[in-house]
Amino acid sequence: NGVGEDATVFCQDEVGRTMRNCGEPLSSSMSDLPSSYATICGLRPNRTIDFSVGATSCDLKTSVARLQAITPPRAPDFVMTKVTKPMSQETIAGFHPMVVLDWIPQSSPLIEGHAVYLGLREVSAMKLLCWVPNSYPGHLNLPIVQKNNTHTMHDLLVQDYWNRRAVHQEQELIIATRTVCLANGQRTGLLESPATVHRLGDWLVMEEAVKCLTSFDAKFASYVSHPVVTSWTQEQALALYD
Repeated sequence: NGVGEDATVFCQDEVGRTMRNCGEPLSSSMSDLPSSYATICGLRPNRTIDFSVGATSCDLKTSVARLQAITPPRAPDFVMTKVTKPMSQETIAGFHPMVVLDWIPQSSPLIEGHAVYLGLREVSAMKLLCWVPNSYPGHLNLPIVQKNNTHTMHDLLVQDYWNRRAVHQEQELIIATRTVCLANGQRTGLLESPATVHRLGDWLVMEEAVKCLTSFDAKFASYVSHPVVTSWTQEQALALYD
């Protein structure tokens, strides 16, 4: 329940039964006791919430633990624009296609910043591309390049691969707002808002041309990746002197 509001029951187990209705069990928990978690939806942002968790023994003795927390603030709306050709009356010389991300930074002290992840579409794989602190402007440019044979479906990837074509898995940008987690007035960790996903189609991010904060604790911008330099064999090295 919120402060000053009546308490509402989220879920309740039947006393005396081993089957649980509340939460999803955590099989990988390090605790010796059974552990579970519950997802509560519909909470408004920036609200102080009181959570009460009660347990009843076989002797019908009840113990209640209470926890107070502040719900995360609302995440901003992100807009992605692909700029694949020069603007009207601009020269093509020196132009590079790019993805432009725009948002309006929120003024909440609980928001630490925004994490921009690079993921593979329909594959459970992603990595942190750029970290944008909340004090930075709500704008980010990412150079992109167009590639043929970029697919999401595995059968199309295999088909082009067997036809000796260079294939690519479609990429997507995943953006989440990172906020401070407060419980009983103490900072207990960090949370991330539900992510917004933007598909890139047949365009790939040029990671070697992206310069930004590449980790959550980074102080200076650096390039996301560096070109792979193939080492020479001894035969190739000696061929320079022929």
